[in-house]
Amino acid sequence: MDSDLKGRTVLVTGAASGIGEGVARGLGKLGARVILGDVQTERGERIAKEIGNGAAFLHLDVSSEPAVESAFGNVADLYGLVNVAGILTRVSLLEMRAADFDKVIGINLRGYFLCAREAARKIIATGKGSGAIVNVCSTNAHHGTKRLTHYGASKGGVLAATRGMALELAEYGIRVNSVSPGVVATALNADRLSDPAEVAHSASETALGRIGSPADLVGIVELLLSERSSWITGADILVDGGELAG
Repeated sequence: MDSDLKGRTVLVTGAASGIGEGVARGLGKLGARVILGDVQTERGERIAKEIGNGAAFLHLDVSSEPAVESAFGNVADLYGLVNVAGILTRVSLLEMRAADFDKVIGINLRGYFLCAREAARKIIATGKGSGAIVNVCSTNAHHGTKRLTHYGASKGGVLAATRGMALELAEYGIRVNSVSPGVVATALNADRLSDPAEVAHSASETALGRIGSPADLVGIVELLLSERSSWITGADILVDGGELAG
């Protein structure tokens, strides 16, 4: 079945690596015109060329309001946004500085807000009366993890913000949902997943017996962007191999 995203413009933040890259490549294969937003210019431009089908790179620093506003000013005919850009650092609570906390919140939560706001403005301006935003959250929004208090707080904020955005943007025909992946093999987890014992441990905590890959997010993100989920908004979908099922 062809995706109804074919020919539609979808911006993916954090698209030069990890989940963002996987989602961008997957949506490109489904026929969407993907805009890859990231601060990694050389890598982002290369990935855009590899995706083809009109894919383009957009330098996007989600931590800066002027930068976000300027970047979105160069986007036309936007249909959808996938918020992925984020950082993860492991710091114990007693050693965590306010600057550590603020940096994670600034990118992982404030950055999502800025991009969602600008994307909504762009989608509304098209006058087409429909659009969708998907925020990539985390299972860390649903449970606590040692040394990730700041990260968990940022993702818990994303979960709450998604619901607020859904309520505010429904009148404009824009649906807003989130997906919460469990442990996914990306650069963010490289320090931990370089240890085979850690990989085995993480896999053992899932019902399906393995950790995730960026490709595991493509299907659900495509569904939430498409008209096939036209009566779904304000929802969060766990994509964790069954980690939180038991």
